[in-house]
Amino acid sequence: LHKRKSLLCLWVKCKQVLAQPLKNLLPEDENTDSFSVACKSIVAVEMNHMNTNQYYVFPNTPTMQETLKMIDSSDWSDKLIELEIWTKLASLSLKLSNKELIDNCCAKISELQNH
Repeated sequence: LHKRKSLLCLWVKCKQVLAQPLKNLLPEDENTDSFSVACKSIVAVEMNHMNTNQYYVFPNTPTMQETLKMIDSSDWSDKLIELEIWTKLASLSLKLSNKELIDNCCAKISELQNH
């Protein structure tokens, strides 16, 4: 998952630089494996993060609430990646002044730290 995360984030950044919308949250033919929800969560967080720079705003970006639900429903094989994703979403929520989302993210971060 660690290697895939780096590639997915780079893929989203390239799509933004090229001003190309993402038709799916994953590259073609990658929706079949067991951790695809985790990968989609990574892409959704990255899309939301990249949208804040206003260079090119991805159409059909999952909402922050949808992204939170995706992350929460994912089966994370790498807890460090999960912690990183929750932290990035919390930071983004703070930037957007979304108190409810900040609270949810911080609660999840606390849970992970206590394990």
